[in-house]
This record gives sequence, structure tokens and C-alpha cells, in this order.
Amino acid sequence: MSEPVTFWLGCNVLRHGDVVHACVDILRALEIDAKVVGGPDYCCGNVKDANLTAEAGMARRTAHNLRAAGRGQVVAWCPSCHAQMNDVISRSHSTGFALAHLVELLWEHRGRLANLLVREVPLRVMLHEHYDFDSEIPLHAMVREILALVPGLTVLPGGYRAPGYMCATLATMPAVMQAMCGRTVAQARDQGAGALVTVYHQCHRELLGLDADGHLPVRNYVLLLARSMGIEYADEYLSWKTAAGGAKALLGPQRVAAVGEALLERALLPEFARRPWKPDR
Repeated sequence: MSEPVTFWLGCNVLRHGDVVHACVDILRALEIDAKVVGGPDYCCGNVKDANLTAEAGMARRTAHNLRAAGRGQVVAWCPSCHAQMNDVISRSHSTGFALAHLVELLWEHRGRLANLLVREVPLRVMLHEHYDFDSEIPLHAMVREILALVPGLTVLPGGYRAPGYMCATLATMPAVMQAMCGRTVAQARDQGAGALVTVYHQCHRELLGLDADGHLPVRNYVLLLARSMGIEYADEYLSWKTAAGGAKALLGPQRVAAVGEALLERALLPEFARRPWKPDR
């Protein structure tokens, strides 16, 4: 059993329960003692950038809660949370823990992970990459090395890196998003990729529109690892994205009640209907 860690999900866990559960299953299979925390009490605060008072309060509460967990390392899966903790929270609050990204933890335990990856995943994939995060941690190189452990999976050489550190920031600039997606689809087709693989859940959420519209299959790296371990999770967000206006029925009454009608109508349904790329005709 490795040193205990706090697996920090942040607040953005509503949309990707399948990926979250796969992450936890992988950590358990690796015999990593991970305390899973998330929800509003663990929001990094970056969603409140326009309200500095609210952002500061959320940052203070999250730093306190993570410190109170009493574990020497916090592992984030969300790039926003990781960046906010590194660049903002840790500079104004005492943390008492080291910070890592989930990719780093998996890469550190890649020897044990390789023994768990027993099922073939016959697929040629291209990795979706961004510039900024790699200036701090070479996550894309680590993901390439991890995916290379999956039997039958071929990771094609990269070349194009999207601007910024995740697609959520590009979604506010439709022309930039359109250009990035067009270039990505073209490169994937030129290389003969059967799928585009995402690392960050925000990118996955945006780029699944390419899959829903039949331009390019999109897969999350965690779900591919789980699949090779014999753990199958359907990509729920893809089904919601594909259904678009019918997503409410797929969510089911219990989940709609948990999310709330207001949030569903205001944010989620428009998000499911949004598409990142429309090919030039």
C-alpha cells in the first residue's frame, strides 16, 4: 500500500461520473489509499473569478478542508483546480500538503499499472494536447507513456497542440475553437487515427460534439485504461450530447432532481446542444 493521498475532485463532478468512478477503480486496483473528496465544499474558486470576495472565501474553505484531511499529498484530476491551487490558493493559505495531478500518480505507478492492463484495445489514437499545462508538468508525454502500456493501442505521433491549457477557455471564442477543431480533425484523418484521446474532462466535454456529429470518435484516456483492465463504463456525456434536446429523458428523474431543473435548463441542456465545429461546405 502506497502513501495515503487525498483524491481531489473539485466541484465539477456532475457531468462525468463515469470517469470519476473509473479513476477511483483504477486507484483501488493499484492499492493506493485514496480519500475521495469533492463537491461545493471543495471548489477551487476559479468559477468566481469575477467575484473576488466569493473566490477568496471558497479558496480559504477548500484549503482548510484539504489540510484537515491530514494526508501529505493531494492529487487533482482537474487542470483548473491544479492551476488554481498552485497559482492562487497556495500563495495565500497554508496548505501543509504536496500537490500532484492524477496523471503524475499513474505515471509514478506505471509498473504496477502495466500488470493490470490485460485486455487488448485495438485502436489507433491521436492525443489531444494543449500548450500551457506542459510548461509546468510534462503531462502529455506521461499520458503517451501510460497509454503505450495498453495492449493493442497505438498512440500516433503528435504535432499540433491547441492554445491555452484546456478547451473550456476556447469555447468562449467560437472562431478559435472552430479553427482548432478543424485542424485537429484534419490531422487525425491524415494520420489514420480511429479516435482522438482527451486528457482533461473539460476538453472531453467540448470535443465530444465531434463524436456526436460523426466527425471523429473521442475517448477519454481514463476510460481506455479502465477498459483494458476489464472495467467497462459507458460514456454518459456522449449519450447526453448525442441526444441533445432529449438528454433530459436520458438523465432520468432522480438525476434531474439532484441537479435541479434550473441548472439543467440554464446550463446543461444548452451545453449538450453546443457543437465545437461545423465543417466548411
